[in-house]
Amino acid sequence: GQKAREYSGGVTGTFFISAELFYSSLARIAALVGMEPVQQQTARQDINECLAKLQHWAAYAPMNYQHKCDLLVAELARHDGQFIAAMDAYDRAIAGAKFHDFIHEEALANELAAKFYLHWGKEKFAACYMQEAYYGYARWGSEAKLNDLTKRYHHLLQPILQQAVPSTTLLDT
Repeated sequence: GQKAREYSGGVTGTFFISAELFYSSLARIAALVGMEPVQQQTARQDINECLAKLQHWAAYAPMNYQHKCDLLVAELARHDGQFIAAMDAYDRAIAGAKFHDFIHEEALANELAAKFYLHWGKEKFAACYMQEAYYGYARWGSEAKLNDLTKRYHHLLQPILQQAVPSTTLLDT
């Protein structure tokens, strides 16, 4: 993200700016856990600045930016242990991305919600969200992401993966 920002002047006015703000903020939030308090403070300030820019754009084009803001808010709430706020924000992010046909970001929001529930010890909820993520990535056509989810979350995807195995006996059909 930092390297991309150094060259952002060359892509002013394109979707690359918002994509960098969004994805680098998600990465920074994920990295907060291993940071020293001073580093966390700096990272949080940067995340908040990126979120403020996205929220400004969401005021004018909510169809493009609101679900991104909601997902960042969900991840920050997760990090801060505000589980109810995180649950609500994940669901808003998923619904907004779905409504406006951001298939890959709907899948990503479902995946992050699944990880949230898994970390919280709510495996049934995690499985539901992870299966939705899997279907979303499949609709998007990301075979690499499907393989990654299958490898890392096989136990959550068991109902989907069992369906993919064709029956070879007449009694099963």
